[in-house]
Amino acid sequence: MESTALKDTGNESLGDAGPKSASSADNAETPLIDKTKNNAIDDAAFRKMLFASMVGNILEWYDFAVFGYFAKEIGGQFFPTDEESQEILDSFAVFGAAFLMRPLGGVIMGKIGDRVGRKRALEISIALMLFPSFLMGFIPTYSQIGLAAPIILVLIRLTQGVATGGELVGAFIYLIEASPENKRGFWGAVCFSSAIMGTALGAGVGALVRELLEDDEINTIFGNGKAIDVIGWRIPFWASAILGVIGVWLRRGLHDSNEFQDMKDSGHGSKNPICDTMTTYWKEVVLVIGHVAMWTTVFYIVFVWLGAFNESLLDEGENDIENPFVITFGVQMLCATLFPLVGYVSDKVGLKTVMMTGTILLAASSVPLFILLTKGDTDNSLIGQVIFSTILSLVGAPLPAYLVERFPVDVRYTGMGISYNIGQAIFGGSAGVIATELSRFSVWDAYPDVTPGLYISAVAIFSLIIQILGIIYDRSKKSGYENLDG
Repeated sequence: MESTALKDTGNESLGDAGPKSASSADNAETPLIDKTKNNAIDDAAFRKMLFASMVGNILEWYDFAVFGYFAKEIGGQFFPTDEESQEILDSFAVFGAAFLMRPLGGVIMGKIGDRVGRKRALEISIALMLFPSFLMGFIPTYSQIGLAAPIILVLIRLTQGVATGGELVGAFIYLIEASPENKRGFWGAVCFSSAIMGTALGAGVGALVRELLEDDEINTIFGNGKAIDVIGWRIPFWASAILGVIGVWLRRGLHDSNEFQDMKDSGHGSKNPICDTMTTYWKEVVLVIGHVAMWTTVFYIVFVWLGAFNESLLDEGENDIENPFVITFGVQMLCATLFPLVGYVSDKVGLKTVMMTGTILLAASSVPLFILLTKGDTDNSLIGQVIFSTILSLVGAPLPAYLVERFPVDVRYTGMGISYNIGQAIFGGSAGVIATELSRFSVWDAYPDVTPGLYISAVAIFSLIIQILGIIYDRSKKSGYENLDG
């Protein structure tokens, strides 16, 4: 039985992939959806789906980026010690704790998305995401309420981790299911680019707040404390309410994709998508985790952790990099701009071909690029991040379409929610902590801070092995992923 039939555009269906769903085994001779049926939607409805999907991504990644960019200030306010690097480490540990809750959010939102509808899951996720982000700006600090402060901080981040567990994957699924089959790489990349815009917006807001609060007259208002430490880091979290309200408004009145609605109307939906995912599609789960590993490791080390690391070194007089967050903002916008172009190319030459090329380049270049990044001057840091950004676009742009099509429509939200978020939790959540710890050790006297680059290369090799195993697995099946192979 073919698990999903998409609009026929002359190519083999991306959805005709994977093993048969256990919930549909009794109907093996009946296609879930008629391939001759037009599942396209009108342009106006698609534009609304696009904007509604993107705004939630922007909010989710903006918030996580802001937390990472202000890790030094948050660490000082909630985990005060005599060693600044330990404060940053503690802050990134809380950052990572939120990732640990994302698989739980993926399970909850995934079941809603597969059983009730994509639209309803996305409405719930953005509402739940809005409130913790806004409340971050009001938490009392350790000096005000003692140990209760970091406890409240952790609880808020854990709550937000659950909410975000179904946001990005839901947006991918919602938009890609409504896209023409031969343009799914492109529209998936456009959707993913909005997440990068969110991190770029976080970097831009962070840089702006720092610039505005460097004025000596403003700092005198706060006595012995800096304005950025006392109130500055809170401002970006308050501003997140604007994005959240826009997102809630945009998602009102949306409709589920025709592909999902046809599956639901046919009565062939999975009765237990969680069980079906973990028993029938466990190989797909492993493959998705391996693909996500490369993307999330590089992204959070280079685009989130590195800015906080360089800022701390700048404060200590150990480098001359000017405005590290401005550099981060610029290269993230470059990456977001490259994504649609790479997505378009991936529709022509194959999703897996493009991703594997990027992974090989990252494995080979991460150490030399970290030598550039840690030379301590603005020009080399900019060059290194631009190259990282360009290569990373090869890994990230085709990722949404590839991941969505690993699972059939009846367990797609759950399958992606579990696998994508486990990959994020393991590799993304630990990236800042691992990079901070590794930066304390030197394996090369001439370049003492290059060890995070070695870690990225190791993850790239792991991801490359998973990608190769995925190709072997796909080719071993009678109905494979023809479009993924190009």
